[in-house]
Amino acid sequence: MGTKYIKYLISPPNIIFPFPLIPLIVGFSGGNISDIWKPLLLTLVYYPAINLWNHINDADDDRKAGKDNPFSEKDVRAVALVITFGLYLSSAILSYLFGGVTCFLFYLAVFTATFLYSDNMITKIRLKRHYLGEVGVYVVAVPSYILLLYTSIASLDKIGVFLALLFLPLMLSTVFIKDLKDITADKKAGLYTLGVAFTPETLIKVFSSLILIYYLTIIVFYRGTSHVYSAIPVIGAITGIAGFVHNRWEISRKTVKYYLVIFYSSLSSVILFLAISALQIAKT
Repeated sequence: MGTKYIKYLISPPNIIFPFPLIPLIVGFSGGNISDIWKPLLLTLVYYPAINLWNHINDADDDRKAGKDNPFSEKDVRAVALVITFGLYLSSAILSYLFGGVTCFLFYLAVFTATFLYSDNMITKIRLKRHYLGEVGVYVVAVPSYILLLYTSIASLDKIGVFLALLFLPLMLSTVFIKDLKDITADKKAGLYTLGVAFTPETLIKVFSSLILIYYLTIIVFYRGTSHVYSAIPVIGAITGIAGFVHNRWEISRKTVKYYLVIFYSSLSSVILFLAISALQIAKT
């Protein structure tokens, strides 16, 4: 592949990979500090395969939209496919070795959802072409991925389920804003994404609502524990949302600051949740 293609392994960046905040939270929540490396290693092997498979299958749509994509070239695509399925196989083996059948079943759930999300080569289902498929994949893949990581170090219990349900609205919120910059390109490629189907104002409203649901979930699930303090940054989210309301949910250079306030408030909440989790396991 070459080092210049590394960006396709790590993009789009998020708090699972290459910034492994959620894998670290899962590792600390598993109760044994000596096992933290397992969800980190699984993510390091599995997530690049998910990203690369998506970029490979984007080649035709990117060409239609006038975007540069090296996987249009057969030789480059062939090498990338070998790497992708090598990583898929390796992560499948690791999931079974770490967590047995339960962990492997969550691996399969993530694999099936993300594979069909991107696939433009084998089944050609390509769920990302329609916003319903896009949202559906996230609803399945995000909690399944978190439970995949959790069952690699612990038995499935309410702690793992709470983590999966907690981070679902947070990760799902990104779906509703990530396509805003690609509306024209998506139309050219014939995609019916959220950015094509709905107005920017509607998408920012849903994004904001999901962020508030994330904070509400913290309060409901973790009331009476120190983790509830990670909901304090909700003040920033409310401030940003109030700014949008004042400007009638207009999306412009003037209001982008409100989005950033909401985004960084939720990011600081995750970091705070991670810090609390680390302190708790350090005391044991």
